[in-house]
Amino acid sequence: MRIELKTAPATVALTLAGVKQQAFINTTEYDTMIAAEIDKAIAYTEQYTGRRLIDQSIYIYYDRDEYADRMRAYKNSLLLSSLNVSAITEVLTYDELNASTAVTSTDYRLSGTPLSAESNLVFNETTTASLTNIRQVDGVRVEVVCGYGAAAANVPGTIIYAANQLVAYWVQNGNMASTENREEQLITFRGVLLQYMSPEQMF
Repeated sequence: MRIELKTAPATVALTLAGVKQQAFINTTEYDTMIAAEIDKAIAYTEQYTGRRLIDQSIYIYYDRDEYADRMRAYKNSLLLSSLNVSAITEVLTYDELNASTAVTSTDYRLSGTPLSAESNLVFNETTTASLTNIRQVDGVRVEVVCGYGAAAANVPGTIIYAANQLVAYWVQNGNMASTENREEQLITFRGVLLQYMSPEQMF
């Protein structure tokens, strides 16, 4: 399985103003540094939890073997991933010549919500095309929207608060923080994120 970003989020989960307010920073002296650390904190949070914070469009690619294995394991459904998927936008199948065919949207549905442990693409059992032809493809590309919502307000407040605290620590301590203290701060942060981790990230 390969994941590729199609459309980046329209906004960001952490803001300069939010970090400064939480860290009681009243000067613009550190704005550039804070902005850089915000990007790192967002990337770290998404990588560690296996979830996207703000809605974004993602392509999920499966080759023949991956697709066949997941279809066998989940019968008439395809395990997308543990990404917090809110919608399936498009499903394309590919033949051996790499020619694509769009699967009709009425032939499938999404099982799961952005807060579910996992998301599945479920094919309509009564539709011949979805269960007969769909098993004879060379690859599949699924376009999904994943994230907690379109705005920072949709992201769990605990994640925002903890990430702001992490950024504030990085900015306020900089290179003065020992390796041990930095690791302790990350351990604390990971402890907060644990409840939001996807099952795939836990193993």
